[in-house]
Amino acid sequence: MKKDRSVPAIELNHVSFQYDSKAKVLDDIHFTLGQGEFLGLLGPNGSGKSTLIKIILGILQPQKGEVRLFGEPMEKFKDWSRVGYVSQKANSFNSGFPATVFEVVSTGLFGKLGLFRWLGKKEKARIHRAIDMVGLSEFSYQNIGKLSGGQQQRTFIARALVSQPDLLILDEPTVGVDSESVDRFFELIEHLHHHVGISMILVSHDISVITSKVSQVACLNKRIHFHGNPQDFSQNQEAILATAYGHDVRLIEHSH
Repeated sequence: MKKDRSVPAIELNHVSFQYDSKAKVLDDIHFTLGQGEFLGLLGPNGSGKSTLIKIILGILQPQKGEVRLFGEPMEKFKDWSRVGYVSQKANSFNSGFPATVFEVVSTGLFGKLGLFRWLGKKEKARIHRAIDMVGLSEFSYQNIGKLSGGQQQRTFIARALVSQPDLLILDEPTVGVDSESVDRFFELIEHLHHHVGISMILVSHDISVITSKVSQVACLNKRIHFHGNPQDFSQNQEAILATAYGHDVRLIEHSH
C-alpha cells in the first residue's frame, strides 16, 4: 500500500491527561508533526514528557482530546511497525543478558512476524542492514553485554530501525553514554533525518543539541509553552524557558 506523505505523522488535538484524581499532567496539548520533520521536546523533570510519549505510543489513553497517527485515530491504528522507540536504555540495561547484537535487533521484527516465526533470508538481510546502518557490523554476533554503553544504545536503535519505521521516538537516548558515542549517535540521527526521511521526536535536556539538530522545538511543562522553529526558540529561549520551568534558567554552552 502506497503511503501518503502529505498526512501528518502525529496529530494531538487538545489532549489532556491525569493519573487518578491527581492534578493534570498534560493540559490541552495541541500540535502536529509532519512526515519527515524532526521535533525536539524540552521540559523540566515532571513536566509530562514521558507521559506524552506513552500517549503517542498508545500505552496511555488521554481523558480528553484526540491522537492520530498517520491520519488514523489512535484507537484504530494497527500498523505499529511504522513506529520505532528507543528509551533511556543505558542506565537500566542488564549487561549480563545472554543475547548477541543480531538477536537483540531481530526482536524488532516480532511485531510483524510473530514471536515464534523463523527468520528467513529476507528478514536476516534486513537485520544485517539495520546493524550496518548503525556501524556495528563487526559486532553482529558479539554478546551485547560486552559492548560499550554507546554500542549498546546503537544496537537498540538498530532494533527500532529494522522494521523500517516512518516515525522514530528517542526518549533521552544518550543518558549515560560516553561523549564519543554521543557524537556518533547524532551523526546517525542526522543521517536518518536528512537522507532516510524518518519523522522523529527527540526528548532531551540538552538545549544546544535540540536547537542545532531539529527542525522544530516544543517546550513542555503540562502545557505547550512554545512550538516553532529552532531560530525563533533561540532568539527568545531564556524567556520561553523561564515561563516553562517557572523560574529563570541559566544556560550553559557546551558542545559534543
